[in-house]
Amino acid sequence: VTSVNLSKNQFTDLPSNLILLESTLKEFNFGFNKLTKLNPDISLFLRLTTLDLRNNGLSDLPRDMESLQDMREIVLSCNRFTTLPSSLYEMKKLEIIFADNNKITTIDAAGFKNLPMLATLDLQNNNIEQVPPELGNCTQIKSLLLNGNAFRNPRPAILTKGTLALLEYLRSRIVS
Repeated sequence: VTSVNLSKNQFTDLPSNLILLESTLKEFNFGFNKLTKLNPDISLFLRLTTLDLRNNGLSDLPRDMESLQDMREIVLSCNRFTTLPSSLYEMKKLEIIFADNNKITTIDAAGFKNLPMLATLDLQNNNIEQVPPELGNCTQIKSLLLNGNAFRNPRPAILTKGTLALLEYLRSRIVS
């Protein structure tokens, strides 16, 4: 078994027998449940490439998740994160991060420099007050979605021009 969908249940923890799939599971959908804390055992699923945790009550991820080096896509949308978990910045093969509709207030531009494969970063509808100009150096990002946040700059007119224009604008704001 390489794919499991346990979404839209009332789970508050991972089912204990899920551990039986630790050596084969690649795609795991645990969205729309009642998680407030993710069981650290998730770090044992070393073959995971896709993890969907949307619509839970999560505010952090276990630090040991940095061991998930095959992770390519993580969906954290509609949770209670105030910052992106540091373990994400250690998942070198990450291509897609969906973290929209949380309570994220800051962007760690340096962390994204460690993710050479990151192509999509969705941080829409959070509480981000400032976009660091250094994020403009993350040219590997092809789709950067920041609408619906608290910052004044970059202005909406810049955001509507697309990711390339946004990254260029941010680079132009770097003070050397």
